[in-house]
Amino acid sequence: MEYTGGYVIAAIFVLIVGVLSVVRPELVWKFKHMLTVRDGEPTQYFLVSMRISGVMMILLSLFVLFCAFTGRI
Repeated sequence: MEYTGGYVIAAIFVLIVGVLSVVRPELVWKFKHMLTVRDGEPTQYFLVSMRISGVMMILLSLFVLFCAFTGRI
């Protein structure tokens, strides 16, 4: 069996970012714009697009984890 630790670590990181994007997109916006915007608020479009991106990241990371643990990578 080959070493798949790098894939697993990357997938777990993407999974955490995806869950954070779905649950707290405002926090992601604050992190992204913390040095450029003062007292700003994210738009509704940003919040929706971050939630959609978060779901896609979660699905991708689960697929990579599945492939890593079944030996398909």
